[in-house]
Amino acid sequence: MNRTYNVFVDNGLFVLSYYLQKEVKDIVYEDIVKSIDNMVEKIVSFVQCKKYSSIIYMMFPNSPLANNSVENPKESLSNKLKSIHDDKGMDTCFICGKTHANVINEISRSLYPNIVSHTFYNYSNNLKGVNICPYCLILTIYSILNVNKGESLYFYNSDSNEFLEDYTIKKQEEVDIDIISEASKLTKN
Repeated sequence: MNRTYNVFVDNGLFVLSYYLQKEVKDIVYEDIVKSIDNMVEKIVSFVQCKKYSSIIYMMFPNSPLANNSVENPKESLSNKLKSIHDDKGMDTCFICGKTHANVINEISRSLYPNIVSHTFYNYSNNLKGVNICPYCLILTIYSILNVNKGESLYFYNSDSNEFLEDYTIKKQEEVDIDIISEASKLTKN
């Protein structure tokens, strides 16, 4: 798959590359779809870790993961991502330029950060829909695993694939250690 140079999509792509143990260029759309259940499992483990738990409220405030009334957030998010995939269209995606997008109406920042339609800075432009493909949306969700948290959230982005590969490896190793460390503390108590 080609990079889009959208910070969310590319970070999600490199996270997927890490977990599939494939080169970014070798990832195909089918890999994205087949990865949904496994990646949702990783994301849920990530946001349930105390160190990262507030990130979900900062990136996806009204998602199934942040909504305490959702009985099974894993299943809910997985079903949401699968339904996004099933809703392919024939429009051109404004991020990747491929023709498998659908005009998504009433999209909000609750599940997709930085998608510009129907957000506070586009109400004045009267934009109510956006052409985006399901693959870019799903990769945007995966990007949460590469986010850095300081006083605010930020991502690294670079023209260099090697930089993003190295960063993703270090970040995912850090995340795995934090999750395992917290789990071992909980079992001791």
